Amino acid sequence: MKKLLKTALPIALLLAVLVTAFAVGASAKTVDNTVYYGVYATTPPTIDGEIDEVWNDAPEMAFGNASNGYIKVMWDGTTAQGTLYLLAVVNGCEEVDFVISAQFHSNTSAPWSWGGNYGFNINANTDSKAAGYVAKTKADFLTRTSQNAIIKAKATETGFVAEVAFTLTADRAQGFTHGGFYGIGAFVNGDYTIAENSVGMDIDNIKDSSGYIYGIYLHGKVLPATGEKERSCADCGKELPARHSAEAVWVKTDDENHHLYYPCCETSEADVPHEWSAEKIIDKAATCTEAGEDSFHCAKCGARKEVRTLDALGHEFSETYTEDKAATCTEAGEESRHCSRCDETTGAREIPALGHEYSTDFTVVKEPDCVNTGYQTHKCIRCDEGLEGVDIPAKGHDMVETERKDPDCVNKGYEPSHCQREGCDKGWIPALGHDFAEDYTVDKQPTCTKAGSASHHCSRCNATDGQIEVAPRGHIPGDWIIDVPVTNVKGQTTDGKRHRDCKVCGATIGRSGIHYGVREEIEPDIDGNIDAVWADAPELWFGNSEYGYIKVMSCGNALYLLAVINGCEQVDLIVSTLFYNSVGDKTWTWPGNYGLNIKVDTDSSAEGYVATTTASFLTADQAAQNAIVKARATENGFVAEVKLPLSGRYAAGCKLGGMFGIGAFVNSEYTEASTVGFDVANMKTASGYIYATYMGCPHKNLKPETAKCTGTTCADCNKVNENATDLTKHAKSPVWKTDETDPGKCYLYYPCCGLKEEAVEHEWNEKKTDDKKATCTEAGEKSTHCKHCGASKGDTEAVEPLGHNWSESYTVDKAATCTEKGSESHHCTRCGIGGEGSREIDALDHDWSDVYSIDKAPTCAENGSMSYHCKRCDATKDAVELTALGHEFAEKFTVDSEADCEHDGAKSRHCLRDGCDAVKDTEVLPKLGHDFAEDYTLDKAATCTESGSESRHCSRCDAVTDTRELPALGHDIGDWEVVKEATCKAAGTRHKTCSRCWMESETETIPALPHTASDEWIVDKEAAPGVAGKRHHVCMVCGQSFDEEEIPALPAEEETAAPAPDNGESKNRYAVVGCKGSLSATVGTVGVLLLPFALIACGKRRKEKDPE
Repeated sequence: MKKLLKTALPIALLLAVLVTAFAVGASAKTVDNTVYYGVYATTPPTIDGEIDEVWNDAPEMAFGNASNGYIKVMWDGTTAQGTLYLLAVVNGCEEVDFVISAQFHSNTSAPWSWGGNYGFNINANTDSKAAGYVAKTKADFLTRTSQNAIIKAKATETGFVAEVAFTLTADRAQGFTHGGFYGIGAFVNGDYTIAENSVGMDIDNIKDSSGYIYGIYLHGKVLPATGEKERSCADCGKELPARHSAEAVWVKTDDENHHLYYPCCETSEADVPHEWSAEKIIDKAATCTEAGEDSFHCAKCGARKEVRTLDALGHEFSETYTEDKAATCTEAGEESRHCSRCDETTGAREIPALGHEYSTDFTVVKEPDCVNTGYQTHKCIRCDEGLEGVDIPAKGHDMVETERKDPDCVNKGYEPSHCQREGCDKGWIPALGHDFAEDYTVDKQPTCTKAGSASHHCSRCNATDGQIEVAPRGHIPGDWIIDVPVTNVKGQTTDGKRHRDCKVCGATIGRSGIHYGVREEIEPDIDGNIDAVWADAPELWFGNSEYGYIKVMSCGNALYLLAVINGCEQVDLIVSTLFYNSVGDKTWTWPGNYGLNIKVDTDSSAEGYVATTTASFLTADQAAQNAIVKARATENGFVAEVKLPLSGRYAAGCKLGGMFGIGAFVNSEYTEASTVGFDVANMKTASGYIYATYMGCPHKNLKPETAKCTGTTCADCNKVNENATDLTKHAKSPVWKTDETDPGKCYLYYPCCGLKEEAVEHEWNEKKTDDKKATCTEAGEKSTHCKHCGASKGDTEAVEPLGHNWSESYTVDKAATCTEKGSESHHCTRCGIGGEGSREIDALDHDWSDVYSIDKAPTCAENGSMSYHCKRCDATKDAVELTALGHEFAEKFTVDSEADCEHDGAKSRHCLRDGCDAVKDTEVLPKLGHDFAEDYTLDKAATCTESGSESRHCSRCDAVTDTRELPALGHDIGDWEVVKEATCKAAGTRHKTCSRCWMESETETIPALPHTASDEWIVDKEAAPGVAGKRHHVCMVCGQSFDEEEIPALPAEEETAAPAPDNGESKNRYAVVGCKGSLSATVGTVGVLLLPFALIACGKRRKEKDPE
């Protein structure tokens, strides 16, 4: 009965959960409105990927993992259609998807069907205005997206910011006017099935037809669940009309009255008369050509009365002339009389052209060279016009006599006699150009796991062209090598271990129990990206290589771990911080180890991060809290990087070379397929059974059995002879370096293996080259350099400053504006500095538009304004006030809040103008009262020890009545059940339990069973003449020995007894081979049973008497 209950109850609970889940599945989930809501956009945000100030009013709705960022929602109902505005701030993720229900509802109980919804997939580069943009979505439960959404994203240091404007049609936008819920959600990394990736979504049921997207409340005037009118100010929480959080404003009611209006909760006080100004105030100033206006103003609401027209002023022209266009050398100018009040002019007249004024000094137009004449002329001091000039004689060649120098592929040569003037080709021989071979030459030999490269080589120099990749050779497996042989001790077989090494590189292909890390001088950045420094570390693959691999390196006093994970949600890294200098028979005990569980979004720098481990053989406090961890999602899984700082003796292995215990497993499983670096059969034992990972060798050359560095062979190119000069054998091209011990020499250095060739004397260039280039204002330096390593000979000489080379044309230093003058000057063509011959640029004056621009649109309660705008700047003039529109109330009533069981509702007439929420003629809708059911509903089930309860429930709300108690059931104690069977070696136990709650009521011991003795004695030692023997009985069930007794000694031998006659019993007796003395067993039922114990006894005697 008890076993049946243990099986049935979990199934019943599971069915109850499923029934409950399907029962609520027909509607969208109700959520806390203080978290999921949007706000009205007083000013629409600019969709440019920048976070405008208007977004500050909208609350942040964070993703399940807050480090992934958040979204915000705003709406704008001033247009006929209505617009949703969405903001996503995304960190450490490559993409975000918005999902929007275009429908709206007055409460959260209504469902959103996916057929009426839209989705948008956005990354850091998304721009809906870019050529070729096509909207898309990664929500596979949607059938469409919308091409009319305006989207712009912009990258940030940690991710990107995205803004969306989505315009809804009139029937979809009713929620903006009446208040309602929209289904709005988002998810990152293209995966909505992970709670940490989503916001506003029920990920367990997201694909169901009912949608399961949470309601986001827009509007701000009704309560989220019932639509009931709020009874207190939404911003300040005070009972109306108590203190308000927003400052009240005066609003015009009509020509006689105005009232105070509170924006925070949209309530108004009683009308009072206007407070008019004592004198008229100018509303629009009269200009030269247009009339103005003045009127009496209300000091509080700004209303006007008795508006009067002011006559135009007419122009007032100056007596003196103002230059409108300056005269030049060849063109006439213009001047006129200007009005002192406006830009009108009169009496325009011409200013004669100035004519050229030539300088007395020559200006060089073209410099002469060795064979061509130059040219110079007198130029006008105001413009570039010049008189007919004169030639400058050619300079002639500046010949020198030296040894001939042959040209090479890129540098010109010269004859023994050649011109040394710069730019002259006299006596110079053109460069030959490269002569690339048609066949490819290998530049970097491929290894078993790394690609090499090849290119076309020039036959004359070291230049290459058309580099291609040479594929890795792949491992060539050798024979199997036995690490631990199979053993069989006393019939117990223990598996052995073996591995295979690659014949080429020696890498272990099968399991060897030894893995390798590398030591580097540059540490990787812990940012979830695979830096180039990781290329030197070998890949240690999981048993199932599709799961990915790990890499290990050391740098300074820290271990660095890289995990590339595919198709798995998590990885656990296990590290033994102890180290040994050989594998030997050392073991790593789990108490000295650390574990670290990592998922796709793990970031140790995130707020609230706590290191954990899922390794059952480690304790919780063995999670590496001091580790620096960062993971980043990939298309197939994620990449994780870890830095584990080590201190004291634990860091010695990083510097001196040693063996660390390092392993990993995915998906919290310890199988051959899901692990790397573990002996999965024994990994939970105290000794650990984590395989050794060798660290610290700078050469990367290791002998697998001893983990000792060989030191003489290049790991990349297999070069053995350290004095060899065949450069083609090296994986990386050599570089020249100055000898640190003898600066007068330099040597070839091979980065692939650190080999240094014998140092040679510097080979100096013939000409000096720059150590420091001269500038316009600072002197430079030059000296003779080695053509190999670039070392300086030390014969440094100064190079004079070049001086400024001023341009002939002017460059604008400061642009002229409507009201401020600009400036321009000649700039240096080398360094860009300006200021030579600086002159002013006249201010441009305003360029006024011919039509008015709306500065502020009038609303029902507030006046607007318009003015003329300058086309170049933000200046305005002649502002005109636009009178407030007044309210336009609907004839039909709108329900503001529904009545429920205990609260009255309300309805009123609403203003029809966009953006206005004013109401009038508010009426009460009477409360409904409770509707209690006749039948009772179980509220709390009774248990064995606690009473329950039931009551009558209201069909409309959560109210209950007539609650009554259900008595406790009491325990139902069953029969005795055996917990542990008794044997002849140990007692057993049994107990009684309650069939409902399994409470244990009685427990008692079952006595141990008696031994079942063998019928025959087992002889331990045969009696001999003068020497007693020994014998004992054996339990036929458990094999335990007992009843041990002595066998009397035989009488002394006086004569040899005749052999016993063969009566047929010899056929039923067996001698035990290998025993000293006589031991036999009679064959029969008992004899067959006792033979194994005889063998055991024989083995004991042999071990004691014959240990060899």
